Amino acid sequence: MKNLTSTIPRTIATLLISFLLFCLSPYANAQNADNNVRVIQELNEKWAELFRNKDAGGMAALYSDDCVRIPNNNPVTKGREALEQAYIKEFSPIWKNNFIFETYVHDVVVSGDLATMRGKSVLTIDGKKSAGNWVAVLKRDPVKNWQFLWTTNNNIVD
Repeated sequence: MKNLTSTIPRTIATLLISFLLFCLSPYANAQNADNNVRVIQELNEKWAELFRNKDAGGMAALYSDDCVRIPNNNPVTKGREALEQAYIKEFSPIWKNNFIFETYVHDVVVSGDLATMRGKSVLTIDGKKSAGNWVAVLKRDPVKNWQFLWTTNNNIVD
């Protein structure tokens, strides 16, 4: 009987700790999801900052090696090196002007090591605005950093 009475408090303590961990795990998962959303939104802001600084190489570095970009009215680009060259070709005419570039994230959905992000960008050159919607699929690399995997955009006709 003495053996049984000494194991009961340990069993109760184990059950109590297990119950608390079970109850707190959704909170921890919610915090982790919120953190992923924040990090992904920051990645989008970093891309916009690099665009404003006319840094095609820096922009391409935010993408995975196996990235695919499907831009509106331009050829599909596969791979980081090809993406950098496409950015230089596509954005050099814009970068020769005074411009304002804004980007807005509407949604981020995270599922494991993949995420989707949807938003809108507005480019103003000499007072003339053009806008476009975009969608990005992101993945976490082996060291758990988020990278763009697939992106596409379209222009909004006013």
